[in-house]
Amino acid sequence: MNTEDYAIVIGINRYPRLGPPSPGEPLNLDGPVVDATAMRDWLIDSAKGGVPEENVAFVTSAAFPDPFETVNVGGIQRTKAEPTVDHLRGCVEWILERHAQSGKIQLGRRLYVYFSGHGFCVRDCDGGVFLANATPDLVEHFYSSSWFEGLYNKAIFSEYVLWVDACSSPIPMNLQPSESTLAGQVNNLDDGRRFVAFSAKFPRKSVERRMPDDQIRGVFSYALLEGLNGAALDEQTGRLTGENLRDYLKNALKEFLPPQDQSNPDIGDEPAFGTIDDIEFGQFAAKTFQREISFDPRHHGMRARIKDGQSVVVLETDAGADLWVVDLMPGLHKVEVEPDTELFLEINGESSDEIRIA
Repeated sequence: MNTEDYAIVIGINRYPRLGPPSPGEPLNLDGPVVDATAMRDWLIDSAKGGVPEENVAFVTSAAFPDPFETVNVGGIQRTKAEPTVDHLRGCVEWILERHAQSGKIQLGRRLYVYFSGHGFCVRDCDGGVFLANATPDLVEHFYSSSWFEGLYNKAIFSEYVLWVDACSSPIPMNLQPSESTLAGQVNNLDDGRRFVAFSAKFPRKSVERRMPDDQIRGVFSYALLEGLNGAALDEQTGRLTGENLRDYLKNALKEFLPPQDQSNPDIGDEPAFGTIDDIEFGQFAAKTFQREISFDPRHHGMRARIKDGQSVVVLETDAGADLWVVDLMPGLHKVEVEPDTELFLEINGESSDEIRIA
């Protein structure tokens, strides 16, 4: 487990008064709660994200009554649509409170922040999500990028990840994005590493569709989790880096789009990427390749060793008449047989005949 990792996961799919098609009509989504739940499950899986469950703030539309409650406010009946900005700000406050309680300069290693819902952007990778109580005239929102940047500037983690699955549509004319109110910036610590990705480039839209798991999902979220679950893995090294994930998403997102949207210029067929630093995701075993090694009779009974590129012994045996079947990771290796025989091997995944130690 990555015991010092934290996460904020948000999924909003019910918007009772956002409109269109008609102002004030619902503009609901199907995917955000399913996607946010799948993201939380990946995060808390000890073999994947490895984040302790108690370190995850998880807020979705499923936490609130369906349909929403009707309340009387000042003699007026109103729909109590949630989550609101207070819930999302509360997640940020929770992180800051945990930091204060820890008494440490840094709270942990990595912070994940994930949003799914209706959204807007000012430019590539600079936007936010609308809240459940948004209307066409009162555009309640959470400026995700600004709050993420505020947390980054606090330097209470060494790594920061932001994933936003929402349209990157231009902001409405009547919306002035509310900047983060987080104060202060730490200047005496090394800059934290980041991975920032939005589901579409500005000013394109994101879409959801029914996926192979028979659930309606956000295309970006589905592709992202496919990548995190191993599709983006470098099989030779066993690493799943930020660069691996970025390259996978660049190519894979379009494949998951509905056919009618793949050539639609209004639909994003490639995510927007911000800073992509050297960050690794998940815990995977490196791919190995099998080789068969035979020895000259003069070596029988002698000690044979295989060393990796750092001269570390990775395998050893007593040479004999039988083939020595080994599994080796990619890279340069050296076979040594006492007292004076050696052979260099380059393991790169290509097929090879039996290796003869003469």
